[in-house]
Amino acid sequence: MWGQSALTTLTGLGRGSNCAEALCAMARAYICDHTELPENPYGGWKESMMADEDLASAANVYLLSLGKNITAGKFLDFFHDPEVRAEHGIDKKISLSTACRYLDDLGYRFSAPKKG
Repeated sequence: MWGQSALTTLTGLGRGSNCAEALCAMARAYICDHTELPENPYGGWKESMMADEDLASAANVYLLSLGKNITAGKFLDFFHDPEVRAEHGIDKKISLSTACRYLDDLGYRFSAPKKG
């Protein structure tokens, strides 16, 4: 009864049988233990890597070692360093625009040298 009802409902919503099975499993788990609520995975991947204090601290130390020669490309090289990736568990490479955004998050502003 549960399976057919879930399948009918989710088919109407454009979902398939896998989603219906998952819904039934979550409903049964909740009936057995009312404290077991499913966690919503949506939005969990939106947290910035700069939220990790250890990584932000290591990035700041690296930027301080560069002095006035800070560029988004050099900051990108920091994130592509195999030692940094292994130490902080970074599995994907970031883009240049993400490096620019992280520099902005850390309080660095872009400016052109004054001429004349």
